[in-house]
Amino acid sequence: MSVRESDERSVMSPSVDWALTNSRLSNTPVQQYIALASLFLITLLGFGTFSNKVTAANDALEVHQKHYNGSLITGVGGNTSTKVYIIEKEKESIPIFENNASITVTANTGGDNPTAHQSTLSIKEQQLQSYRDGTGLLLNVHVTHHGGTFFCFAMNQVGPCPKFACMGGDNWPKNTTLFAKAKVPWSFNDTGPFVQEARQYFHMISWEFGHWANLGQTNWHHPDLVSVAIMRHPLERFLAGGRCGGFQPKLTADLADDPGLSDVYWEYANAACADNYALKVFTGSSGCCNGTNTDVKYLDEAKHQLDQFTIIMDQDCLTESIYALFDLLHLNTTEALQKKAKSVHVHKSVRERIGNDTLYEYLEHHFRRDIELYEYVKSKSILDCSTLKRRA
Repeated sequence: MSVRESDERSVMSPSVDWALTNSRLSNTPVQQYIALASLFLITLLGFGTFSNKVTAANDALEVHQKHYNGSLITGVGGNTSTKVYIIEKEKESIPIFENNASITVTANTGGDNPTAHQSTLSIKEQQLQSYRDGTGLLLNVHVTHHGGTFFCFAMNQVGPCPKFACMGGDNWPKNTTLFAKAKVPWSFNDTGPFVQEARQYFHMISWEFGHWANLGQTNWHHPDLVSVAIMRHPLERFLAGGRCGGFQPKLTADLADDPGLSDVYWEYANAACADNYALKVFTGSSGCCNGTNTDVKYLDEAKHQLDQFTIIMDQDCLTESIYALFDLLHLNTTEALQKKAKSVHVHKSVRERIGNDTLYEYLEHHFRRDIELYEYVKSKSILDCSTLKRRA
């Protein structure tokens, strides 16, 4: 019995039963009127009592933060207890399962039915628990130049992964029917079978995209699929090695170090391949993007897609985010990972590396939708990088 059912029953008895009985047994219109009026008054008072109980139950649900986002925490207060995963903001906490309609929590107000409390795991918490139980598969949707190589290295330290960039290689299963036909992204109906098949060989795999991927067709709510997306500030990605469209051999240095590359940098800034790069991967429709004039619908679609991911990481503090994920999944940090993390190079700020305010401000405007997407999802990251360090 739910809280609402038990509370309503306690409110309705015995006074309401008396009124109902008398309304049925009354023989005259006057007697029936008096009985029904009594029923109305008792019901009104009763629902007021129920409302107060619900308010008290809601007040009892308090969430206490730990030092990093994604911690398993317990809300306590009164006779109520529930577990959620949180992601930390500067001024508030929001559930990691935000926009997840599967959450149902019924609070026990301490009435006559102490078993009324129920807590249904959210989809994302189910996915995390599936991994801990050995049935969940980690899947990193790797946007090129978003830290996927380092993430793959980290995951290789704690379990089997495909040898080549966590996407393939000589340990990729060749004699299975499913993997012989596997294309990424997986279709909705193929997601479950592919997850189960892949989990027999690996604990984590990657998909890499540098273009529109049509990710919406995959079943991101499958309880055994733990999806990961690492996001990066678009202007940092713009300066990353391995530049798209054949620009890598042309852009041999940061513009601040070689002002003679100005024309090539401007050409690169307006190249179709660089246009709102990550937004183009995660949006739901083909046809993105158009620089400054990119339609906001592509941004909304990408937000919706990333809301469905189990874990979001900010590349700005990727090492610390991986440590937080390890803790969340009950994995041990390895010495090799710690050594690798110490070797990660920290660059100057993007403005300093570009060394040209006109180009810098143009890029901010030209890639504004991509930047808006990054600002949106970094608040949902497993770690708030701004609490760890300040960028120049």
